[in-house]
Parts: sequence; structure tokens; C-alpha cells
Amino acid sequence: MVEMPWYQEGPADRHWPAGREPSRATPIGDGAAEPLGIYLGSHAVRAIERSLEQDPERPLGGLLVGFPLAGARRPFLAVTDLILLPPSAVDESDVRFTPAVFGEILPAWEERQDGAVIAGWCHAAPGRGIALSNFHRFNHHRHFPRPWQIVLVIDTARQASLVYRWEKGQLVPVEGFYYWDMEGEPAADLFEPPVLSVGREEPAAAPGERASPPGRARRWIWPLAAALLIYLLIPQAPGSIPWMRQRLSPGYPLAEPASGTRPGFLEPSPPSAAESAAAGTPAQLPAAPQQAGAGEDPREPGPPATEATGAGATPSGGPEALAGEPRGPAAVREYVIQPGDTMWAISRTLLGDPRLFRELAQKNQIENPDRIFPGQRLVVPLE
Repeated sequence: MVEMPWYQEGPADRHWPAGREPSRATPIGDGAAEPLGIYLGSHAVRAIERSLEQDPERPLGGLLVGFPLAGARRPFLAVTDLILLPPSAVDESDVRFTPAVFGEILPAWEERQDGAVIAGWCHAAPGRGIALSNFHRFNHHRHFPRPWQIVLVIDTARQASLVYRWEKGQLVPVEGFYYWDMEGEPAADLFEPPVLSVGREEPAAAPGERASPPGRARRWIWPLAAALLIYLLIPQAPGSIPWMRQRLSPGYPLAEPASGTRPGFLEPSPPSAAESAAAGTPAQLPAAPQQAGAGEDPREPGPPATEATGAGATPSGGPEALAGEPRGPAAVREYVIQPGDTMWAISRTLLGDPRLFRELAQKNQIENPDRIFPGQRLVVPLE
């Protein structure tokens, strides 16, 4: 199997991380009518402007960096930054993407490690117009085939620009896009919060999809990270480390009485009458876990007929089935990776042993545990 190049890595084509379209954005044209919302962030736009101000007559080329996300109404692309190409790779008419060029800019890409992907590329030159040349199209088809990868063409002499996107295997110009104010609304605000749930196992992401490691955060993330760290240390705060460790411990019940379910968990549905009849057993309510009496060691197993495990109990060796117990495939939890997560930390928090991170990665078909990206869903076994 041919390994996917780093500039094509990213989420599966139909499984983009959940997000929210920026609200602090100015439309350029009719961006609302587009099936893919395109938001050019102020950081990326200023990086292009600074390079052009140094030498307005010199052509410019670069890779666009950003996050493809799935919004409530449509998928969208948030472009956050620019990686400049070496001047030798750019001229007035075209940009030359060669292995040597990609190798020269690879260190700058590896230093980022913020979970972003290569969102496309741009070409700016004075007087060349904003139409794509045949060589432009060839470059994009060969090197940037992912559905979120766009082309931004700029004519600096005419002060004109145009964005192209994929549609049914062809590059088409967009009707409009957005200028996004990243100072007033940073990229971290666009991601959906983490979700913990109990349910059936879902298909993992396709092998070879990008899973960028969460590394050094940008400066504007530090205040958010500090607040999150303080929150994670509060014992009774929903979603905190002590809170999750308590609820993921073997003796803690996942199903609760009729008062409701705990935040972040979904209560299993009881088996239907047909399922109970097929199993030959009556449906029962889960037995409440018994408290250890004074002087008893809670780790000592009780009598075989009342031994409890996990969310409720069934008599050891008895025919009764626990109501709501997952049937068929093993029950699992799902965890949505957030910026700053690592497989080591996730395994330590959810499994109680950070050394299980490789097994957790194999369970989710992640070839490199060091390369995960925000929004990716992890399947965490109950046992």
C-alpha cells in the first residue's frame, strides 16, 4: 500500500470533525450559496499581504493551512495560516511542486504540529489574471486531490482574486467566500466540545488518513489551556479527570435509576420482548451494586450468586441476562479527541494505564499513535 504524502493527510472524506462556522466573518461574494463554506482567516491573509508588500513585483506561492470541519448546515474549511514556498519554485505563470520543494518546506510543517492539514495552495503574480492555467489544474489534480483542498489565485496588479474548489472531480470557481477575524474568534472556538458515550462500535477511520499529533499550542491557546487544566483537576466537575476515573472504574454503574443519566453517558436500552424471548430469558432490571459492610474488604469477591461486575450484576453461571447489557459486538465508549490530547494521556485517563496506548491505537486502526488530530473519534472498550 502506497503511503499517503504528508500534504494530503487529513480526515476521511465523509468523516470531518464536528465544528461551528465562524460568526465573525465578512462575506466576499455569495458565500452562503456554496456547498463548502470557505473562511480565509486573518492570519493567513496577513501572511500573504506581508510577503507581497516586501516585493510587489515578485510572484508568490505557498501552502494554505487549515481545518476541514463539518458544520450544522454544511461542511466548511477554516484557513488559518500560510507556509511560503521557496522563490525558486514560483514564477509569473506557474508554481512547480517537486519532491525537492516539498522536502524543503517539510521541516516548517513538522514544527507546527497543531492538528491542522494542508488546505490547498495559493499563487500570486502581477498581471497574470485569476484564471487557472492547465499547469495549475495538473498540479492540483496530482498533489491536492482531497475534497477540502482549494486554490487561491491572486492578480496583484489588478487587485483581484478567485478561489477554486473541487466539484465532481473538477476545479470550479466559488461564488463567494468569507474573511474571518481570527483575533475576535480564534480557531479553537470552532471545535465542538468532547463527547463521551456508550454504544456499539462504529467503523474506524480509513487507514492512511491524517492524524496529526497535538504538539506545541499557539500562543492564543495558552489561556484556554490553563483554564481547561484547572477545570480538569476539580474532583466533582463533569468531564474532569477524577470524575471520569470514578465513572470508568469497574465497580461504577453506567445505568442509573429513572432519575436520569449522568452527563456525557448514554443509558443502554433494555432488550425488547422479542429479544428476551429469543434468548429464552425474562428481561430484568440491573441489580444495584451493594455497599461493602464495615470491616469488609470491597476487593474481596462475594458469593458466586451475587457477584457484580461493571454496570449491574447477573448471578454467576445463572441463566438471567442483564437488562440493557449490549448484545452482539462488545460495548464500547467513544471519545472525541481534543486539541492537546495524546494517546498516552487518553489511555491513562480512560483505561487507567497509559501503557495501553498502543493497544488502543490498534483497536482504532491508528498506525502511528503519535499522530492524532482534534475531532477524531476513538473507540474505547468497556473491558
